[in-house]
Amino acid sequence: MIRLIVSDMDGTFLNNRQEITDRNRSAIDYARKKGVEFMIATGRNYTSILPLLKQYDIVCSCMLMNGAEFRNEAGKVVKKLPIPYEKGQELLKLLEKEGFYPEIMDSDGFYTIYTKEQARIGMLGRMRCLRPNASEKELEEMMLHSVFYQNLEYADSLEALRQRGIEIAKIIIFHQDTKRIEATREKIRQLGGLAVSSSYPVNIEINDIHAQKGLALNAYIQERGIKKEEVMVFGDGLNDYSLFTEFPNSFAPENAMEEIRRLAGTIIESNEEDGVGKTIYRYI
Repeated sequence: MIRLIVSDMDGTFLNNRQEITDRNRSAIDYARKKGVEFMIATGRNYTSILPLLKQYDIVCSCMLMNGAEFRNEAGKVVKKLPIPYEKGQELLKLLEKEGFYPEIMDSDGFYTIYTKEQARIGMLGRMRCLRPNASEKELEEMMLHSVFYQNLEYADSLEALRQRGIEIAKIIIFHQDTKRIEATREKIRQLGGLAVSSSYPVNIEINDIHAQKGLALNAYIQERGIKKEEVMVFGDGLNDYSLFTEFPNSFAPENAMEEIRRLAGTIIESNEEDGVGKTIYRYI
């Protein structure tokens, strides 16, 4: 019997226009009527998914920033696993040396310790992940209206963020050169104590070593007396990798990255074809 459904957002539960379709939305209600909990498991923070939750009138628990934070259905933080500041400083020095302008994420915000122009370059890289074939003008327009850019806050240094009580839940970078991304990913791994993943081939997401979706979810269900066999997981990117190694009832949409497709228990319809919703109706 399934007691918990856990789904990634981008590329999985959301279509390519960042929308939740009627079928996917109704599947949540269907599952809950059957006594099954629904949880979002995303690389985003709460600020960036809250507009979607409100728009589609969704009330659910959330695993955020790849497992760095859990929130209950009321939106209250129940657990956090941030990167220690000393490790964060070491990481930022490495990324700066490699020519990146990382975004720092915490529960309710996006932060940068770089200039507005440097932050803009990094943010346009984020937009291109979402719309790889868009023109520069279209990317600029997307950026100006995105929740990421509109909520970006500037600080003089990491220490300034620390003094404000901002924790390093996640650090993220973007670049279209996948060879450069892969080389940088390997250098980050060599630092130790960090989880390195990706939602897209052209980004790197860095968390504390314990903040991985599968590991964090496993700890969550143990506290609640839920067995692994009672969980369904959905995902498409490398930041979902540990979900697929930890949980047997795993589903990847047709559009998922090849590494995830190979691990998945079942390949389902794409995110453009309501794969998550259709699967919930089939299995619950």
